[in-house]
Amino acid sequence: MSKFDIKGPDSKQFLQMMIVNDINKLEPGKGLYSCMVNEDGGMYDDTTVFQFSEDHFFLVGSTAGRQKDIERFKIYSENYKVYVTDVTSAFGLLSVQGPRSRELLNSVCEPLLDDVDYFGFKIVKINQCSILASRTGFTGELGYELFINTEDCPTVWETVLEAGKKFGCIPYGLKAGSGILRLEKGYIGGKEYNETINPYEAGLGWTVKLNTDFVGKEALSKIKEKGPEKKLMGFSILEKNINVLSGNKVYFKDEEIGMITSATYSSILNKHIAIGYVKTDYAKIDTKVNIAIDKDQYADAIQVSKVFYDSENKKLKA
Repeated sequence: MSKFDIKGPDSKQFLQMMIVNDINKLEPGKGLYSCMVNEDGGMYDDTTVFQFSEDHFFLVGSTAGRQKDIERFKIYSENYKVYVTDVTSAFGLLSVQGPRSRELLNSVCEPLLDDVDYFGFKIVKINQCSILASRTGFTGELGYELFINTEDCPTVWETVLEAGKKFGCIPYGLKAGSGILRLEKGYIGGKEYNETINPYEAGLGWTVKLNTDFVGKEALSKIKEKGPEKKLMGFSILEKNINVLSGNKVYFKDEEIGMITSATYSSILNKHIAIGYVKTDYAKIDTKVNIAIDKDQYADAIQVSKVFYDSENKKLKA
């Protein structure tokens, strides 16, 4: 993930220009999910902003979006009294997720994390290493992301894994974390957005606060009034032995209506699932569609909500 330290008397005003959500909803110890768009309303990154104080923030973006973030921050910060520092290489990120993640981390960190609500954070220590522990993650489970000074990463990793043995903790990689788990939860990844896709199409219209001032506001106002041309949908694949892939086209009868952006086999759901964009007129739950696997092969699928797992967020906010 990309990481930026943002401080100075105009840091809040600057960040408001950068993100589509309302920065005033933040307070010290809290985080805010948002995205950043260009002047045409196209997404170039999704991000979480954490507030330390009225003039000090920590912004976490995607790995792929780092360079675009750097370039735009440089352009738009010129008229503000703000200092933006790329601290990506200064911090490692360890994601500790699952129903027993709070128990595990409380066994090794001080102070305890019991008072950290969803999208909250606090500074803790693990084996004398100072860490920003935020209650965020990509898995759809109760969990925490630990932002660790780079030189302390091996110590924290070993401490957490050793303590985690009695909690059934095992390492998992990006294919599980940002592939299978985030897809089951309907979270967007890098395949779901670019500068030709706007937040309303990506299902992130709830983050756009048009009563604030930000880059791309005028364009997004027009898009909201007109309505998005396509929408991100979920797909439940009816055949068990067919692998749907990113880039496969979606058809309703004989008409091409969209394209798959991400797909996987979900062991918890015991079926193949996917998400992708379809034309707005066809973006309806329970619509039967066909997904082209190759020239002569199609998979039958049903359009569903893109949130396949824990739609009420009971596990996430436990």
